[in-house]
Amino acid sequence: MIPQFPQSLADLATKVTTEFAAQADSTYTAANLGMTGVLLQAAAQEAERHIDTHLRDINELTHLFASLNPKPFDEIQIFLESKLKSYTNTDVSQLHAHALKVLIQLHEWSESHHPELDAKIWAFLEVHVERHKLEVMP
Repeated sequence: MIPQFPQSLADLATKVTTEFAAQADSTYTAANLGMTGVLLQAAAQEAERHIDTHLRDINELTHLFASLNPKPFDEIQIFLESKLKSYTNTDVSQLHAHALKVLIQLHEWSESHHPELDAKIWAFLEVHVERHKLEVMP
């Protein structure tokens, strides 16, 4: 077990970008090490907050979908009846992907049938983008 996994990734990212890249024998290798360090920083951030951000999205979308009456298509009800199997990355990501698939269908429908719902979806998407934004310094 790695007790502080996100911090371990961030520390590794720092080592790759500062020590290893500085010792690289070519510009190409240094650039690749720098890019690897940035990707490790992104992975560290995602490891720290992934479950939280996905569960927040799922919760907000569940409330949005549940508020629709009637439901414009069956997939909404199917999502609402689905349950999270566990808090593993795989299961949370799978339910999150299902929610986003339903959202895409609903958004497409709402653009021509329900302008108020369309505005709510855009508001969710703005929050979603901010919530998932990575703070990685190149």
